[in-house]
Amino acid sequence: MPSTQVFFLLAATLALGAPNFASFETFGTDVLVERWHMSVANANKISSLPQGSCVLLMPLVGAVYDAVADRSHRVRGAIVGLVLFSASWMSLTHGLGPRHLTPILATVGIALGASLFFGGTWPSVPLLVDRAHLGTAYGFMTAFQNL
Repeated sequence: MPSTQVFFLLAATLALGAPNFASFETFGTDVLVERWHMSVANANKISSLPQGSCVLLMPLVGAVYDAVADRSHRVRGAIVGLVLFSASWMSLTHGLGPRHLTPILATVGIALGASLFFGGTWPSVPLLVDRAHLGTAYGFMTAFQNL
């Protein structure tokens, strides 16, 4: 059963979440160099972990979401992913959280958070929108992601 309200909540979550992921891609290396005193080469390696890890994690996250087969779990998973990503990013930038959380563990949290977030948002669209409006819904999602 389509749900317009849940779709727009999901789209709003994407509008808030996607820029957070983009900020890591933009500033991750700088944070690792300045805050954690890494060489640029090592910082580049670590900051590329989330993109590479997402390639491996997304199919696994998709399989878990498919096994649950409930759209509310996808939305909840997306929100949990956003929180996990944000907490990991804050631990890198501000040293919040446990002191033993190394940059590598934080970037793994970022990758897992991104996988949960994007793996929960995009596949939920056909579950929330009538088939006749699916193209428009994907257009909204793309526009919200690129805000």
